[in-house]
This record gives sequence, structure tokens and C-alpha cells, in this order.
Amino acid sequence: SGGVIGLFRWLYTIINGAVRAHVAGQDPFTPATLALMAAGLLLMALTAGLLLRYEPLIGGSGIPQVELIAAGKLPPMRWARVLWCKFVATLAALSAGLSVGREGPCIMMGATVGAGVGVTSAAGAPQAARERMSAEMSAREMSFFFKS
Repeated sequence: SGGVIGLFRWLYTIINGAVRAHVAGQDPFTPATLALMAAGLLLMALTAGLLLRYEPLIGGSGIPQVELIAAGKLPPMRWARVLWCKFVATLAALSAGLSVGREGPCIMMGATVGAGVGVTSAAGAPQAARERMSAEMSAREMSFFFKS
């Protein structure tokens, strides 16, 4: 899961740096700059909205969803679909300048990696073992971000 989160942060740093470099020397109130910013925001909003419609589980921070899945109150997630949708939607939202905490989405991405490892490596293992692996990955992500 660290590789996924590392890739996420690396891509965000690149995108954020490119946006800042492009906007840095320009007057933000010229019609061309306003149109470019509006088009970029619209593209990012459409991307995040379409992904949310495609996979509703990616809505919100991700922490409550992971807790509900671990408690058995939500069905098991489609880990690969949730992973790439959460990755791209969160990257789009952050790149557009929206206020998105990185802890929740990263915890959910870590849980999806854990679910994927559990499904692929423990194909014959009981459901409880797969759920435990997902919970352990989530706990690792939480301890990393909250330093506990």
C-alpha cells in the first residue's frame, strides 16, 4: 500500500507544481486565464463526478466505509475498481484545489490494497482471514498518518 500512496503523492506533487508554474507569472483576472481555470476546474469536477457515479463507495473520506466493511455492515468492496476510482477522483479533486484531507482517501486506498492482497493471495482462505488482512492494511495506514 505504501507504493500506491507514494505514487499518489508523487503524481500530486508533479501536477501541483505544473499548475503553479503555469499560473505563477500570469494575471489571474485576464479573460484567457479565467477561461483556462474554469475549464480545468470543470474537467476535474466532471472526472470526479463520473467516477463517483461509477463507484459510489469512493464518496467521502473513506474511513467510515472501511470501518463499515470491516464490521460487515457493507458488502465486500470491489477492490481494484475502488482503488483506481478513489486514486483518480482524489487526485482530480486535490489538483483542482478542493479541500480534501489526504488521510481518509489514503486509508481507503490502503484498505483496497489489503483487500486485493487478501483476495489474490488467500483465494482459498476463509472470509474472516481476508477481512483481517484488509483491516490490518487500514490500521497501518491510520498509524502512518496519525502517528499512533
